[in-house]
Amino acid sequence: MGDLERGSDVLAELLVESKSIRAEELAMLYQRQARLAAAKGDGEGRLYALKKALDTDRKSVAIATEVADLAEAVGDDELAMRALRVVTANPIKDAKACALAYFRQARIAHKSHDKARAIIFVKRALQEDPDLAEAKALLDELK
Repeated sequence: MGDLERGSDVLAELLVESKSIRAEELAMLYQRQARLAAAKGDGEGRLYALKKALDTDRKSVAIATEVADLAEAVGDDELAMRALRVVTANPIKDAKACALAYFRQARIAHKSHDKARAIIFVKRALQEDPDLAEAKALLDELK
């Protein structure tokens, strides 16, 4: 409701008392902490909180996607790849989300001049979603 300091205080109290809550709930608290940091303009704090959220709940596709987005935006390709692997390894497969995650991994590998890995990832993306135009274009570029 606009009171960022009060929100920070409440979250801090909840995190201190977090020993008895489930990992998924704790990860949500860290995700909210990241949103508060973003609202305050604290990019470093946002990234830290999102990393904690991902480390706490390594199954959350939503958190992993948010981490990957921010990591790519700040140029942390290693963290982005780690987060995207969470998306692709999720036992509940969403073909579109999985295809995009593989495509993003291919794009990062290509940027890193690792053509072989880029091809592997882009082919996996196309297995998940044969109509993914960006993946088709990247595969053509890699050939």
